[in-house]
Amino acid sequence: MEHNTWLICWRKTKIDLRSNRIGNTGAQQVALALKNNKLIEKLILAENSISKELQTHLEKEGKRLKFLVL
Repeated sequence: MEHNTWLICWRKTKIDLRSNRIGNTGAQQVALALKNNKLIEKLILAENSISKELQTHLEKEGKRLKFLVL
């Protein structure tokens, strides 16, 4: 099975770092379900887009980056 790193993007999301909750919208539930069911290896939350530095870092690690915009 190929491992990929997914970038989950959505706008106007408040992330509560203290409780590790990211809300309860439909898009967020889909993203968490993908992670919880091990369908994605790593979940990256971004409000708008991924930084070029992070993308370069992931490519150096040999990870394929896929985008899922919700």
